[in-house]
Amino acid sequence: METINTKRLKLKSEQDKKLNENVKKWIQTNLSKEVDVPEGLRDGVAIIEALNHLKPGSIEKYEKTPKNIFSKATNI
Repeated sequence: METINTKRLKLKSEQDKKLNENVKKWIQTNLSKEVDVPEGLRDGVAIIEALNHLKPGSIEKYEKTPKNIFSKATNI
């Protein structure tokens, strides 16, 4: 028998999957870019490009191809 907590975790997992798919679809549609969500968002590049898409020029300086954890952290 499933407990209430198990049911909540399953529901949350399903909601997370739907959210990830929605984010992925938005990025593909608006930025013409393939991104694995959430892993592909960790370097901050897709997030910055999305923000610049919504408000052009809002973030001018960022690492477009971060090579290490420090440059990724700078983007975020």
